[in-house]
Amino acid sequence: MDEQYKINETIIKMQDVVYEILCEIDDFCRKNSIRYFLSGGTCLGAVRHNGFIPWDDDGDIMMPRDDFERFVKAFKKNHSDSVDIGALSIDDKWNIPYARIWNKRTHIVHKTVYDPGIGVSVDVFPIDGLPKGKHRKKVFFAYLKYLDIMCSEAKRKGFSSRHKFKVLRKGMGAVARIFGSRYFAQRMNIVASKQRFDESEYVACSMPVHYGEREVIKRELMLESVDRKFRDKIFWIPKGYDTYLRNLYGDNYMEIPTPLDAINHQESWEVKFDWE
Repeated sequence: MDEQYKINETIIKMQDVVYEILCEIDDFCRKNSIRYFLSGGTCLGAVRHNGFIPWDDDGDIMMPRDDFERFVKAFKKNHSDSVDIGALSIDDKWNIPYARIWNKRTHIVHKTVYDPGIGVSVDVFPIDGLPKGKHRKKVFFAYLKYLDIMCSEAKRKGFSSRHKFKVLRKGMGAVARIFGSRYFAQRMNIVASKQRFDESEYVACSMPVHYGEREVIKRELMLESVDRKFRDKIFWIPKGYDTYLRNLYGDNYMEIPTPLDAINHQESWEVKFDWE
């Protein structure tokens, strides 16, 4: 599998670093009564592999918005010396619409965008309530997608082979750079946080915009967690994880995809480890 799925030594090292960060986040949240769930591919990895998806190279966590804001501020004041955290509410230069926790002894050089000079990381996303009605939800996700594109194009320095509509994106980038990427990241948070998590019938982790409306799920399925083993530690995933994973990855999410469908980020960045 390693050769077919392009699993190399760098990915294995990155997974070890990400796992350490996940463990620190879990310990912190349990100690401070903060709700969180493994999300996206990290949740899928826990359910399907009891650990990382073998070719995955990052980590994802989601939290109801109130817990997210409390976590960001508290973690900033009390984390280990090996990591750091960035988020809009604690860093006036941050230009990503969600939080990120990274290992300070690693460094990632992005090939396609000018991003904060940080290392191997875990993304932390807020879960927000959604407007009522199918049309309003469609408008909500379409607007977030537009803002996310503008946020990315404001810091664009190149394209990968997966990017489409490059000429259009260059034009959008010329406009986006007038405002700056932080402006669009802040707009995304303002739009996403209008509907409170605890007052909404449907919620979504809407910041990873590539999933769009597939993120929509009944709030009752995201109120409680269940334990799931991930490597050697127990983490929390949503009680409604089966619905959540079916929404994101389809009814056959337990099946291993073909090598062509196995995606990581190696094409978009280079990683350096201080201990090498």
